[in-house]
Amino acid sequence: MHILLNVLGWTLLALLALLALVLVLPVRAELEYREGALSVRARIFGLPLRIYPFPERLKKRRPKQKQPQKEAAPRPKKKKKRAPRLETEEIQAFLGAAGTFMRRMYRMIHITDVILILPVHREDAAQTALACGRAEAWLAGMTALLQNYFDLHIVQLRVLPDFTNEITAGVYLSCGIGARPVAFAAAGIHALIRLLRQVPPAAPKQTPPAPPAGT
Repeated sequence: MHILLNVLGWTLLALLALLALVLVLPVRAELEYREGALSVRARIFGLPLRIYPFPERLKKRRPKQKQPQKEAAPRPKKKKKRAPRLETEEIQAFLGAAGTFMRRMYRMIHITDVILILPVHREDAAQTALACGRAEAWLAGMTALLQNYFDLHIVQLRVLPDFTNEITAGVYLSCGIGARPVAFAAAGIHALIRLLRQVPPAAPKQTPPAPPAGT
């Protein structure tokens, strides 16, 4: 019995250590869009894992045929219970906690090694130049917007004017998205504690006064 307890204790300790390691180590996804095809790879413990396109072994699996279900006897309809109404203070507390959680979560996402090459071609040179100017302005605005929410590191953003319609490669985009799961868990706990502090306690139900004796 003593040996069995030791084995269970060490097994539980190893599982807890593995869970802590998974939460602490960063998880990274690598995206690449080239010539109309998207590929997504994940890196866990430094090991690459292809997520999309799906591996061939998963594509070959045929879906199981669904067996026809027997018609069940109609059940009597149950009266729907009315959902409890939320007070205005509770809604404001929930929205405030959700906003805090989302802002913290966004800042914990690291978007790195961003490379975007955008070829632009129009009917003539003047329209191509005008479209390139619009594309550069759009990229600048989008970059400023994303930097307000995410930790963004850009390597190259390039609008490539194609006056002669000779570029056939199309749009190219690659980036890495990384985060630490333990940071998301901490942000969720912080938002939950803030929500519990802000929600007012429920008012106690008032019991009707007892009738006087002798009536």
